[in-house]
Amino acid sequence: MSETTPFQVQVCKDGSSTVFSEVFQQCYHNPNGALTESLYVFFEKGGVLETLKQKGDISILEIGFGTGLNAWILGDILNGKVSDGNARFYSVEAFPLDIETALACGYSKVIRYPNLPGITRNIFEKLQTPGMHNFELTPRFSVHVFAGLFKDMPQPPEVPNVIFFDAFSPEKNSDLWGTDVFKRLADWSNDQTLLTTYCASSPARANMVEAGWYIEKVPGVLGKREITLAALNPDSLPEQGKTVNRERLLERRKNGEI
Repeated sequence: MSETTPFQVQVCKDGSSTVFSEVFQQCYHNPNGALTESLYVFFEKGGVLETLKQKGDISILEIGFGTGLNAWILGDILNGKVSDGNARFYSVEAFPLDIETALACGYSKVIRYPNLPGITRNIFEKLQTPGMHNFELTPRFSVHVFAGLFKDMPQPPEVPNVIFFDAFSPEKNSDLWGTDVFKRLADWSNDQTLLTTYCASSPARANMVEAGWYIEKVPGVLGKREITLAALNPDSLPEQGKTVNRERLLERRKNGEI
């Protein structure tokens, strides 16, 4: 790997890998466990396996493709636990990893997916060119990644069942946590869409509420006290935690408390 790369691979405590971004001065995942965090925050709390088992089909929209880990996990699920399921995975990445760094994450050591190094190389090679890139990994699983800013991303051709909001934190990348972003996501969603994120920031939650989302606080993982689930219809929240008082949250922001 080049010494001038803005990305540095780090091994997490659970044996999986993450990447530290010199630009954002932050890791792509919890250093205590990239794989553990993704499985809990996005797949377990996003109800991905349940949706696939019940419907046999899922559409996922991810904000922040990063290392590709969430796409690889989904592929692994389709390759094993739900071998007759279908999935489309839409994502966006403004700062794609270079090919060498992506391969250095070595996810084939912790994820059983055929030819993962080859798939990784092909996808990240294409992502070096701006625009939308479509990959039909199998007849039942496709990955669609827009290399560019979220504001320029075209609307996916279908409503997502789940949104993985996996951008860098509001402190490091505030542009992606604004009300306008969550309003755009609301426009792309319906009453059944569930948004899940590792973030528990009160200002970010206030922006979600202002954009029309209902919020639920859910216990976190790997040292994080809470994570956030959101839906446009409060009845779509899984009631695994505590519902946020939307009016009180906006009042706190108005009063400068958050």
